[in-house]
Amino acid sequence: MPELLKILSSKDFTKENIKYLLKVDDIEKRKIIRENAKKNKKKLKNDYHNSEKVIEISNYCDASCVFCQSRCENSMTPRFRLNREEIIEEVIKQYKKGYNSVLLHSGYDKFYNSERMAYIIYSIKKM
Repeated sequence: MPELLKILSSKDFTKENIKYLLKVDDIEKRKIIRENAKKNKKKLKNDYHNSEKVIEISNYCDASCVFCQSRCENSMTPRFRLNREEIIEEVIKQYKKGYNSVLLHSGYDKFYNSERMAYIIYSIKKM
């Protein structure tokens, strides 16, 4: 048990440490390993939490990239475009989930010109 606790308290696992942990077959020791993993996962999630979330704001696109589903020639793709309020609502929702950064993504959609995007970003930052 002391060896297990020593391994779990270290910051860096060696290959030997990982092999040891994977070979543990004692139920109580496995329970300790599982609890430690949950605690570390929660800490890492709170520290990092994938910090950036991609929010698709439109799939309208004027480009014809062959590899892209949103290309303008693809009539099979149902099109959507979020309005300012929907974008802000989605940003708030992601912030409440723990994301501290968002990436607003769309195709080459002329609707979202510089002024409109600046106003959306301004509205988000004002919150």
